[in-house]
Amino acid sequence: MKRILHVLPPVLAVLVLAIGGATWAEDKDRPSDASKEWKIQADLVELSTDAAPCPCYDEKTGEIEHNCRFLTAMRINEGSVGDVKLDGARIVLAGDLSKDLSKMSISTLAVTYDKSMTDDQRRAFESILPRLYPQKWTRKLYSSAEIVWEDKKDDAVEVRIGDMGSMSVRLKRDDKGNIEIHKTTKYWLCRSKGGFAVCTGPMAFKHEAFEVSSPNGTGFRTSVEAGGKLDDKN
Repeated sequence: MKRILHVLPPVLAVLVLAIGGATWAEDKDRPSDASKEWKIQADLVELSTDAAPCPCYDEKTGEIEHNCRFLTAMRINEGSVGDVKLDGARIVLAGDLSKDLSKMSISTLAVTYDKSMTDDQRRAFESILPRLYPQKWTRKLYSSAEIVWEDKKDDAVEVRIGDMGSMSVRLKRDDKGNIEIHKTTKYWLCRSKGGFAVCTGPMAFKHEAFEVSSPNGTGFRTSVEAGGKLDDKN
């Protein structure tokens, strides 16, 4: 941006210098984005193309062969990054955890924001994404769509992602009607509340050339929470 200099009378020049000095001091003391506090409490449903819940959640990274392409829907009940509120935001993540989980890499991550989210909310979520998931991505895709999260009977969930896809998640029950729950304490860098209730159901999602689909995906439903400061080391 070009600066235009004007010759000011001495009194005005002193006033400008004084005001400018005060403004500089305020900017200097103003917290940077890195010091912003953030928190999130969200419901999650996830399905993957594996025949069982992704082995990474049981700390079997690199131990067994898998084919973990996943579709995750997140409904943020309460959340914020600095002054930006995330309450009610809905996000869908789709990706490929690759063949070797020990590398902690995802070849593709597709992030779909609900179209009601503002630019500030999207930037806020993007800033905490690596603080929720520690993986490295070689390619990231972005889109927006109307994301509809619908709670059904018996704790089933239907998620529709515009014309990009959908997932239908129902709890897995044994012959006695009991729900299988994995008492895992963490979901990546989040804290899981109550463990993972194992789910099954169909899913389909496509963004550009990246596609995730299964007529009988396996995954879970859980609630997670996390928080900290943006300058925290993960």
